[in-house]
Amino acid sequence: MASLSACKDLTCDFGYSPQEPRAGEKVTFINRCTGADKYDWSFGDNISSDAAAPSHIYRKPGTYTVHLTVYRGKTQHRSRSALITILDTIPAIAMDTDSVYAFTPVTFTAKVYNPWKKAVTYQWLLDEKTVLLSNRLDSSIVQCYFQQPKAQQSICLHLTMGNWDSTLVYTYPVYSQSAPVVLYKSGDAAYMQRFYTIQKQRVYQESESATDAADLALLAAEQDTTAQYGDTTLTISKVAQLTGLSVQGFQVDRVAGKLYVRASDGLYVANVNGSYPKCIDSHTISAIKVDAYSNRIYWAIPTWGLYTMRLVQMRDNSFEKEVYLINDAEDISAIAVNPTKH
Repeated sequence: MASLSACKDLTCDFGYSPQEPRAGEKVTFINRCTGADKYDWSFGDNISSDAAAPSHIYRKPGTYTVHLTVYRGKTQHRSRSALITILDTIPAIAMDTDSVYAFTPVTFTAKVYNPWKKAVTYQWLLDEKTVLLSNRLDSSIVQCYFQQPKAQQSICLHLTMGNWDSTLVYTYPVYSQSAPVVLYKSGDAAYMQRFYTIQKQRVYQESESATDAADLALLAAEQDTTAQYGDTTLTISKVAQLTGLSVQGFQVDRVAGKLYVRASDGLYVANVNGSYPKCIDSHTISAIKVDAYSNRIYWAIPTWGLYTMRLVQMRDNSFEKEVYLINDAEDISAIAVNPTKH
């Protein structure tokens, strides 16, 4: 039986994509030949291929002659040549995320194709609302975070490469990040603030007076003397019996099944059956709040302030004590979190 290619006229034609390729960019050659069973490509830079539809990367800008010869059997062949222009590479700025959020680290990288190994210098330009996390502004990579949402935010890079000098500007939106709104009562006044952690450092917005009726109602309703867990009603005496602690108040993490106990000698965590009690803080505690949505426990130490850490997950209640002081108010008597403002 004759092969399918033998039934067609032998022709030689090709194209390539993208139409305006740049140095360092992959060029895919499109095979438009018919009737061929062998291919011989020459890309004009001393590189060749015998693939039917090869890809190739040109390392330097310029105009190259691409030559293709196709064969059928031992006697038939056709050839075609075409010029391809490879443009110089324009440096660009890339970031390591699809979307940028306030108070969330983002890494920007200068993409520079430099086959001639010319000297390259970098100088990143940040505005006053942008916080640098990496050590230097004169490297190809910079890490930072933004302190406020913005419809359009720009980061600039002044770049030199040999005799070439330019300032690149990359523009993108900065979105609001979800963060807990912590409410607390200090003296007769109520306050609120948002809290963030960035690379194990505390970052928060300054406290402001809480005047919203819903916020004030949450603070007024906050208590740590009774709680429902499944069919069980927990009270101070019941929790004291389960844990063996001198309980002054408690709250329940219903998701992980944990008790957070404000005892006479500090803050403890235990399983809801009272097992594995572990001390989190040995100071006198004036108020606590468990917030499963933000996965945090908040507590207040008189004259010291408001503290927080992640909720405990392990069955034996072991934990990494990564504690943050988020406010130094002296006399906090109640703590709440508004879930609708996360």
